[in-house]
Amino acid sequence: MGFMRRIIFVGVLCCVFNVTAHADMFDFEGNIDYHNEVDYYYFSLSTSSTLVEIWTDSYDGGANFDPITALWDEPTGNLIAQNDDDASIRPADQTSWDSGIALSSLAAGDYFFTIASYNNFASGSNISDGFAFDGESPIPIEQWWVEAPGYYHLNFSGVDSVGEPVPVVPVPGAVLLGMLGLGTAGMKFRKHS
Repeated sequence: MGFMRRIIFVGVLCCVFNVTAHADMFDFEGNIDYHNEVDYYYFSLSTSSTLVEIWTDSYDGGANFDPITALWDEPTGNLIAQNDDDASIRPADQTSWDSGIALSSLAAGDYFFTIASYNNFASGSNISDGFAFDGESPIPIEQWWVEAPGYYHLNFSGVDSVGEPVPVVPVPGAVLLGMLGLGTAGMKFRKHS
């Protein structure tokens, strides 16, 4: 193969790999153990994506809990989208109580995705606003959600990489104030490990 053909071949390969850079699928299994627990998944996009889909497919007719999911911008903590029930992402695999978010475009950058039990919605438009059940004493999910376990199956499509989940169980307010500095340092350490 001549020099010019090699350059054209390499150029074509670069274009192909650039187009398919977000073609990887990632899936995780996890458990929400308490009604106020929130699992965090961190992911990144090295270039803008034309389709990002994140969804659960584990509700299973009441055998598992009803998840609430949300997508957040990593640097600012701003809420991008939140969902309770959406089976439209993968209708063949999801039930009406599964959750998910699909975006037709998402800019390059770092993000995180949260999963929690119904109805532990985000309390505001920034992660610093917390969640509805923050500060409550943890209730085992089997007691909270009609004896259903907190198992979930979570899928990511259109992203470059996804970090392992970081579960956070908010503790009651008085204990939280006493541990505020230590808890924040622990989350930062766990996030980057």
